[in-house]
Amino acid sequence: TQNKEYFFVKTNRKTVKVAYADLLFVQSFGAYVKLYTQDNVLVTLQTLSFMEELLPASDFIKIHRSSIINCNHIQEIQDQQVIIEQHRLPISRRMKKSFSKLIQQKGII
Repeated sequence: TQNKEYFFVKTNRKTVKVAYADLLFVQSFGAYVKLYTQDNVLVTLQTLSFMEELLPASDFIKIHRSSIINCNHIQEIQDQQVIIEQHRLPISRRMKKSFSKLIQQKGII
């Protein structure tokens, strides 16, 4: 566990600082992951499971085999989807129970 507020990723031949609070969600993209922040989308050569280990479990949860979301940015939960800004992300049936448990613990619902 780390108590830093940020991490660094390599993208486009440079290393970029990403604050956990600014990260909306992460999606797998082949051998890469896309990090969606409030300002932009960063693509880095990394696995989703690496990101799952890196991101603080208190705020981030895997809702699908291809996505991890920041619970602090959830705007709506509809059926089997989470809405974060203009993005609709599916919640897989397998992840639904752990997702429901976490958002109840965090007092979201």
